[in-house]
Amino acid sequence: MILTTKETHWVKDRLNWYDIPFQEIYDEIADHILTGIEELRKEGNLQDIKIVYQQVVDEHFGGFMGIEKLAKEQEKAYKKNIGRLIWQNFKAMFTWQTFGFLTIMFIVGFYLPPVKIVAAILFGGLAILSFYLWFYAHWLTRNNRIQKGKRSLSDVFISKQGYVPIVVLNSIINLPNLYNFLFNGEDYQYKLVAVHPAAMTTVFAFTLIYCLACIRSCEHEFKSSRTA
Repeated sequence: MILTTKETHWVKDRLNWYDIPFQEIYDEIADHILTGIEELRKEGNLQDIKIVYQQVVDEHFGGFMGIEKLAKEQEKAYKKNIGRLIWQNFKAMFTWQTFGFLTIMFIVGFYLPPVKIVAAILFGGLAILSFYLWFYAHWLTRNNRIQKGKRSLSDVFISKQGYVPIVVLNSIINLPNLYNFLFNGEDYQYKLVAVHPAAMTTVFAFTLIYCLACIRSCEHEFKSSRTA
């Protein structure tokens, strides 16, 4: 027996009582409960929606605490799956061509003069890569339907992958300056980029490969969520 629109809305509104911050998990649990209620209706259970709803929650989830527990477990599983997928794509991209690209970038770096304009160009390129993933994730999930008070699971965790190159960028800026500050004493002078161009070109190459691996993972996860 198909539920009425009023009953469906009641179930979804009731689920908002639980701590389910992500839209995708909320939708999965809602679909599961609605399917369970429809099956009971087909079996002849015509009791009030509140009673049937509670019966499904108790039998399928072990009560309301079971729903919140499941939501947290799914969140952890999703995060773990994203990390594993990115690592697999990252390793898969290390072919002979990739090693050749890294070698060329390293050699080119040695021929670049250690002047401000070169440092600014390399720094700018790395900065673009660092923030590109964050913008890409938001663009990819821009059409996801998110109700008020919820967040997109794919948007949040894919966006977080962009923090890795941002940390790398921050390290390039601050770690050499920290070393100079600790060991050069009074002669210390802060520099925006205090590393050799060869180091910058190599880091840029690795960051580019990482970003490409993340993009592949983003697209794979986005397609999977659309076909699920």
